[in-house]
Amino acid sequence: MLRNSNRIKKSKPNADNITAAAEAVLKDGVPVRTAVRQFGVSRTTLQRHIAFCRKTNNFENMELNCAYYKRCVVWTVLSKDEDSVLIQYFIIACSMHFGLSKKS
Repeated sequence: MLRNSNRIKKSKPNADNITAAAEAVLKDGVPVRTAVRQFGVSRTTLQRHIAFCRKTNNFENMELNCAYYKRCVVWTVLSKDEDSVLIQYFIIACSMHFGLSKKS
């Protein structure tokens, strides 16, 4: 069963709202739930950014610490250069009919 049966995609979180909510929590002492309601951001996203800001101990430059970033970059295995070399290899191997025999 699909969790999102209407296939509605969530929009990316607004970096300005996340920064403002994180500043409110870290500097002003506002509770996380109140900041979530006030700024309209996800609680999990806000908690992740607050934990990152606390780990780096750099509260002055909140825009760099609490800006939205893609987490799937960590999942990449090959660099862009290695990826382009592999693509070129596949193109050359395909043009030479590598892996195919006359019987199949």
